[in-house]
Formats: sequence, structure tokens, C-alpha cells
Amino acid sequence: PWYLIWPIVRRAGFAIVDDPAEAHLVMCFADATNVQVSPPDLPAGARLLNFGCATIAKSAVARAFEAAFGYPLHVDPRSWCGPAVEKSEINAMHDGKIVQCPRPPRQGRVYQRLIANDHGAGLVEDLRTTIVGGTPVCVFVKRRPVGSRFANSNTTVALANPHEVFTRAEIERIGAFASFMNL
Repeated sequence: PWYLIWPIVRRAGFAIVDDPAEAHLVMCFADATNVQVSPPDLPAGARLLNFGCATIAKSAVARAFEAAFGYPLHVDPRSWCGPAVEKSEINAMHDGKIVQCPRPPRQGRVYQRLIANDHGAGLVEDLRTTIVGGTPVCVFVKRRPVGSRFANSNTTVALANPHEVFTRAEIERIGAFASFMNL
């Protein structure tokens, strides 16, 4: 229930099959940071999705972001001066915290720029973008209290069209990011 793919499959009337030889589309999906899955043999005309995306580790995301947008998220905590976010390299830990740099790095942690996402009224806003075929198709606008900025519980969630939230250039960069991630 946590992932958008399930309502899409149901709404589109797709059938999930056990045998890849019967599939028209096979998507690599795991609720894991690192995945090593070989694509199955498929019938002619069938498509594979996301088999090239072996990691969604924070450092890999930061590298793809920098390649797509031209500026880094990652900071070296030993030389960065000012606030940064320290968080686990592992996806979906929701354990980020704001730290003051410079500081020595901790094992298994990554350090990123603190993004100013204050929305007012004591809330922060996250934009979670769903990408299909390399193109953003919808954006979940999530708001939560500043004090729980790194949590996974939201005060409000709204669905928006990418063109309502991002510029054309940002939408192109998001597509480039997906390409760099092999999504």
C-alpha cells in the first residue's frame, strides 16, 4: 500500500502474473537500498523497467542529482561550514538530523546541504515526484511540522501536476536525473 505502483496496476486493469514468460512488462522493484537482480527472459515485445537501477543509496542519488542539475547536494563535513543534514546512506531510514559543520564524518552516514523547504506556519514541504518513462507525471506535495522534518508522517498531502510545481527546465532536469539513476 505504500507504493504508487499498486494502485496504478489496479486502476489500469493489469494482471500480475507469476511467470515472466507471460508478461508484457516486468519491473524491478524491491524495498531495498541496493538490488542485484538479473532481468528474466521475456517474450518478444515485452519491456523491462528499472533493472539498471542497482542502488538508491543517498550517495548515488547525490551523484545523479549533481550530474543532472549541475550543483551538488553532497557536502564534505570536514570542509563545509554551516548547517548540513546528516543521514543514513540506507534508503527510507528517516533518521536525518541537522548538524553544524565542519565536523568529522561518521561511518555509514552521508552529509548533504540543508534545503530551505520552510512553507510557513511552522511547516516544511517535500515534493515527491513520480516519474514514468523518464518524465515526471505527478507530484505529491507533503507538509509536516518543522520539528519532524525528517519523519515520514505528514500533516497534509496534496497531488499536483508537475507543471504547477516545477519550471520546464526543472522538469527536464528531473528527467535527466531519472536517466542517470537508470530509472
